[in-house]
Amino acid sequence: PGSGFLELALRAGQQLGCDLVEELTVEAPLVLGERDAVALQLRVGEPDETGRREVSVHSRLEDRPWIRHAAGVLATGEHLDPADPTWPPPGAEPLSPGSWRLGDTVYAEVALDAGAGGFGLHPALLEAVLREAGDLLGSGGLVPARWDRVSLHASGATALRARLRVVDAETVSIALADAAGTPVASIGTVTLRPPSDVDTTADSLFRLDWTPVVLPGTAAEVTALTGDLASLTDVPAVVTVALAGDGDVVPAAHELTARALGLVQDWLADDRFAKSRLAFLTRGAVGGADVAA
Repeated sequence: PGSGFLELALRAGQQLGCDLVEELTVEAPLVLGERDAVALQLRVGEPDETGRREVSVHSRLEDRPWIRHAAGVLATGEHLDPADPTWPPPGAEPLSPGSWRLGDTVYAEVALDAGAGGFGLHPALLEAVLREAGDLLGSGGLVPARWDRVSLHASGATALRARLRVVDAETVSIALADAAGTPVASIGTVTLRPPSDVDTTADSLFRLDWTPVVLPGTAAEVTALTGDLASLTDVPAVVTVALAGDGDVVPAAHELTARALGLVQDWLADDRFAKSRLAFLTRGAVGGADVAA
């Protein structure tokens, strides 16, 4: 997630004496399969005349080309939001357990398990805060597209008090503190947008293809099932079931799936069909003329 890229940039800044992520733009998400092994690279440039350094996050899968996921600038000049010991503020309206609203500002409490340490600003903890930010903007499922003026004041927090204030239609300002109100991190602004469409199928090991089949000289005995399995007095080599729905797609899909499941369960429970095959016939499921389509 974008919060993970921010954590990397913050850590790099700490090592180099840069206490401010001046800006960090998320260019592409890091999409991982269940068994993918990814090489991750953080690049930091030499300081310019003002002490600013370019920073970028890259990854690659095995011998694939490197992909740049985020790029920005590290600088000095810590951004610190003032502490706010009053929690929640007087007059704030409860929204849900651990969440209140006062005007255009939301106050939220988020927490992780006590053992979830090892981070400056835990990405999962920040993601929980960003969900509150998306709700504040009136749209769920938003992801960070850009961070501006972010400073980390204390590392290792597993619980946060977050103060989120709307800046514009897609931007929120966030101040993070611990349970005592001591500042943990200050986020000048984070811009949230719907996730972009990402092509995750281009490098898939799976593809659709048609394989020619040589038909046997003699056809197997095939019986079309018109009732239930109990109605079959003889046991053929192949039993076919036609699956074709009428009407609305969604109700038809539910009905046919339930029917197929019931038939498979009955089939497996009946020893008569141990050496037979059950074939479901569909219609219009795949465009056979053009596999690539």
